[in-house]
Amino acid sequence: SSINADFAFNLYRRFTVETPDRNIFFSPVSISAALAMLSFGACYSTQTQILESLGFNLTDTPVAEIHQGFQHLICSLNFPKKELELRMGNTLFIGKQLKLLAQFLDDVKSLYATEVFSTDFSNVSAAQQEINSHVEKQTKGQVVGLI
Repeated sequence: SSINADFAFNLYRRFTVETPDRNIFFSPVSISAALAMLSFGACYSTQTQILESLGFNLTDTPVAEIHQGFQHLICSLNFPKKELELRMGNTLFIGKQLKLLAQFLDDVKSLYATEVFSTDFSNVSAAQQEINSHVEKQTKGQVVGLI
């Protein structure tokens, strides 16, 4: 958790330098989880660079432990509570022409609770509608017209 907090504050500082007179709203946990999830599809030095950019020292923390930590965090955030409804979700919209490895799909589904959709990005308006509809449904109408 301290690594995620350090990542969040570093990212916040970076955003404020670029736009010091604007309000900033982002989810550092969502960003770090998405990048960690992306590392499943990377190999060797690229995977190392992604995870180290999040602040992980791969000598101290094995890659599998990082992913298990995110799995635990996502499960904890999504655990039903009476007094507060909080859900974290990830969705991958993948170009129809891309063929992903089954292991990658299994890992992102099981560890990151991620849905994966094959999307035709050559039809921009249809892809935009697909993503917007999904986000609106997942947020129970709280986020409309994301893209």
